[in-house]
Amino acid sequence: MLQDYKLGVRLLLKYPGLTIAGGLALAIAIGIGAGWYDIWGKILSPTIPLAEGDRIVLIETQNTLTNRPELRIARDFLEWRRELKTIEDLGAYRTVARTLATSKTAPEPIQVAELTAAAFRTARVPPLLGRGLIASDETPGAPSVIVLGYNVWQRSFGGRPDVVGLVVNIGNTPATVIGVMPDGFAYPVNHDAWSPLQLRGSYGPLEGGAISVIGRLAAGVTRAQADAELRVLAARAAAAFPVTHEHLQLRVARPGEFRDVTGIAQLALTNVPALLVLLIACMSVGTLVYARTATREGEIALRTALGASRGRIVGQLFVETFVLTSMAAAVGLIAADATTRWAIGTQFTETPFWITPGLKHTTILYAGLLAVVSAGTLSLLPALRATCARVQPHLANLGNAGATLRFGHVWTGVMIAQVALTAIAIPAAMETASETFRNGRIRAEFPSREYFAARIELDRAVDEDASAFEGRRGRAYADLDRRIAEEPGVIAVTFADRVPGTTPRGQSVDVATSPGSASAFDDSPQTWSVGAGFFEAFDRPIVLGRAFHEGDRNSDARTVIVNETFARRLASLAGASPIGSRLRYRPSPYLEPDDAGYAEMVARSAEWFDIVGVVRDLGLDPDDRGNEQPAVFHAASAGTLSSLVMSVRVRGNPATYMARLPVIAAAVNASLSVQEARTLEDWISRRNMNMLVTTGAQVVTTSLVLFLSALGIYSLMSVTVSRRTREIGLRAALGARPRDVLAGTLSRAAVLIGSGVFAGGFLLLLFVAASRDDVALYAGFLAATTGVMLVAALLASIVPARRALRINPIDALRDS
Repeated sequence: MLQDYKLGVRLLLKYPGLTIAGGLALAIAIGIGAGWYDIWGKILSPTIPLAEGDRIVLIETQNTLTNRPELRIARDFLEWRRELKTIEDLGAYRTVARTLATSKTAPEPIQVAELTAAAFRTARVPPLLGRGLIASDETPGAPSVIVLGYNVWQRSFGGRPDVVGLVVNIGNTPATVIGVMPDGFAYPVNHDAWSPLQLRGSYGPLEGGAISVIGRLAAGVTRAQADAELRVLAARAAAAFPVTHEHLQLRVARPGEFRDVTGIAQLALTNVPALLVLLIACMSVGTLVYARTATREGEIALRTALGASRGRIVGQLFVETFVLTSMAAAVGLIAADATTRWAIGTQFTETPFWITPGLKHTTILYAGLLAVVSAGTLSLLPALRATCARVQPHLANLGNAGATLRFGHVWTGVMIAQVALTAIAIPAAMETASETFRNGRIRAEFPSREYFAARIELDRAVDEDASAFEGRRGRAYADLDRRIAEEPGVIAVTFADRVPGTTPRGQSVDVATSPGSASAFDDSPQTWSVGAGFFEAFDRPIVLGRAFHEGDRNSDARTVIVNETFARRLASLAGASPIGSRLRYRPSPYLEPDDAGYAEMVARSAEWFDIVGVVRDLGLDPDDRGNEQPAVFHAASAGTLSSLVMSVRVRGNPATYMARLPVIAAAVNASLSVQEARTLEDWISRRNMNMLVTTGAQVVTTSLVLFLSALGIYSLMSVTVSRRTREIGLRAALGARPRDVLAGTLSRAAVLIGSGVFAGGFLLLLFVAASRDDVALYAGFLAATTGVMLVAALLASIVPARRALRINPIDALRDS
């Protein structure tokens, strides 16, 4: 075995082309496979990095009638805490945005987990300093306390050791710091600090605010047993409160667990994409290994004649290939580790605490398994083909460059499929890249340097009535709006339900241009909820009809304004003006019940809205062709928006005003919290970056497919030349011209390229035509793709073709 490994290393050095090309392809494939497995393993089957983390569970409540989670479960939680025997340390928590401030530090937005002492105790992690939450802290009327996270302690307090006992302001509530948690502790999800959740002694059905319930399975108890006990309690509650609890379903779940992903689906999602990428790579690298094996037929025949068994030779070829795949796996793991660390550290900054950078040990083992599978896939077929024939034909070729192995229909079909896939992938990647850079240029024309935007939150008690909270929120925002508008250099202040230029939200609509008319619209316009002065703040005047007035912000108002693109689309479809037309939303098949705005959209789907105005396009949301997307705007009040984003236009550097916003908000109302304050240019850049990352991934994938196709062509040419050594030499001896020899050598590669490009191009253009996209644009990209493929084929064919031209006719005649 050791000799086989040594031989494998020597062969890697002997065939540097195979080593570099094949090793790179396998490293990319195994790296993608390992990274995919690691990320989805962490998402679908998370490992909670706490003591006996696999026993930490959530109690989820689902309304089977609406298919939405029910979080108003304070009454039920209190009953479960008394009755449940299968779950211990049962606690409740909720996530709130708060502003942390001291007399010496500026206000800082943080995510606070308000939780019961039992929920805090469930983590079983002792504080780094001070103490954690205890039962007396959650008693109504108890002094306000807070436990800080490690990062907040370092960032806001400089890591001072005497932080315990300091009084800080959490929103408008003074609280005493009682402890600091260790680095990396963000339980239960991704929190910065922890304060007691103070609940009343009793609640009515579905009374109180939204909470989540967490605990630990008791010793020796399984999830199935806990589920069984919960079903008994659910049946009891349904009998006692049929109106509110008849359709409530309970289940025990692990933190981060997907509710609707079965074990089979989870296994497939984690493994199938990785194995498909690996299979494609193995198909191409396999042609290289097959070509190398073809040049060693004489050696294999000689060893067989000297008594080597077939199993011994197959085993040796497997070990030789495993040397290549194991080295590729090591490189792929390094790349996968770096990529996942970058993604989790920079692109997914709000991930749960159990999704940590770095590959799991199981991922390393998984990559080793992929290396073994790859080695078997690459070596088995060439080894069996090389050892299945009689020894005599192979010995007849010993001493010359001839070969009896040849590519069959399967290998040829695989290479044609790869070329076809490349012919589809390159135009798609070119179109995506073109779209990304074009839309980036369009958004760059907007004067985003004059604006900044921030999410504004208001502290809400767990028992606060919704209407009372909405009134308080509206008044607090109005005070903040007036205060910001008084700042020197502020031009305009407004709000909406999202940041302009970020990812849009759309919903299909029906438009009636006259009473009883059929729908005259075939698109899904963006939907906006905007405050007073929104259009003026962004210099988008009303070009037809009227603007919103205060009456439109009433909950009974049914008026909307559309943009110019909507008006043009309606005119082209129905030849009608939007003013006087009515629209109604269709239920969205894409929005999930947990998504922001879901309830609002469901309510809108049963109502007709009158179009009263047309506003100029915002210019920040181009579609795939660079045209602005249709949009519908609703007048909104600050108190009723579930997500409120303040946008401010200023003279000068917006970062200066942005830095002062949390201070001003705290001075206006200590309950106000400023979240994600960024310049509008930064918001838009983040969206552009997401598009660039997606485009880059597509380009890398396309380049990999092109690279693999070139490998297949190279292998085909190598085997073709090795098989036709005598033929080429005889033709040269009989007077054949070099260009005729070269043309004959390259003909099969030309047929392969032409067949693949034709098949892939036909499917691509057929799909584009069916999608009513720009066929001419894709045809141009396909023409460029053909040129790229021809260049790749030429480069891949140079070495085998030169080898064919160097064949000595005398040697070929002597060997024949």
